Amino acid sequence: MRRRQSITPKNQKKPYANNVIDFSKKKRDMSHIISNKPTKKKIINFDGVKVIKVVSVFFLLLVVALSFHIFLNSNHATIQSLSLDGNFLLEEQEILDHLPKVGQANFFSTSNDHFEDSIKELKWIKEIHVDRNFLARTIDVSIVERRPLYKIMRNNETQIIDEEGEVLPNLSSIVGLSVPIVIGQESASSFPELAETLKHLPNHFLHAVAEVNIESPNSIYLYTLDNFTIQIGEFRNLTQEKAEEIIQIMNIQKNQNQKGTIDIRGRNIIFKPVEG
Repeated sequence: MRRRQSITPKNQKKPYANNVIDFSKKKRDMSHIISNKPTKKKIINFDGVKVIKVVSVFFLLLVVALSFHIFLNSNHATIQSLSLDGNFLLEEQEILDHLPKVGQANFFSTSNDHFEDSIKELKWIKEIHVDRNFLARTIDVSIVERRPLYKIMRNNETQIIDEEGEVLPNLSSIVGLSVPIVIGQESASSFPELAETLKHLPNHFLHAVAEVNIESPNSIYLYTLDNFTIQIGEFRNLTQEKAEEIIQIMNIQKNQNQKGTIDIRGRNIIFKPVEG
């Protein structure tokens, strides 16, 4: 058999002719690769007005900072005044000696913690509150003093005990302190119950009592500054209500020039005048 030959016309291009590069041309068209467009250079334009504004703001901030620094280190930044409130037993000067000084301490560098740390040295002070006025640079200090309940003799020294059982120093500057002294063989073992009883009693009652004599847990006597004897038996018999009644009885008997013993062990309070 004879094979058929396909005859391609002369004018018809071969199907792969478009994919063939013609190297016969002397100059190649590189326009798709090389661009003849000129490149633009970036030009930085300095705005003189903006530069002046930035420099002016910088120098203004610098002046403000320097002025503030000078102010903080001048006498105008010190504490201008300091007021104290809440001291009834402690002398005012005793407290002020432990606080930052007016006209010396810097108001802005002295914090509330500094006041609290300074006042901790005084055991008579239980709490401290500080109010600050930044415009006037003044400080108001309010304190809460510990409440003394009774005194004891220990190692030939008088110790003052408060309602929390804290031992308070016997300062010579304490004014108006009048609390009973505790004596007796059973006094040491009765201190917790004694403190629990006395802290619920009014101050004017405690100030009237000169001595607490604890002979035994069931035999306790109070001796007043006006020479009255109060027989209470046990501590539980001495309540706030009975303390107020005792004060009334003593006032009535004093007006009648009577002294004697007030017995509160029973349901009713009994007054026994001293004979003769």
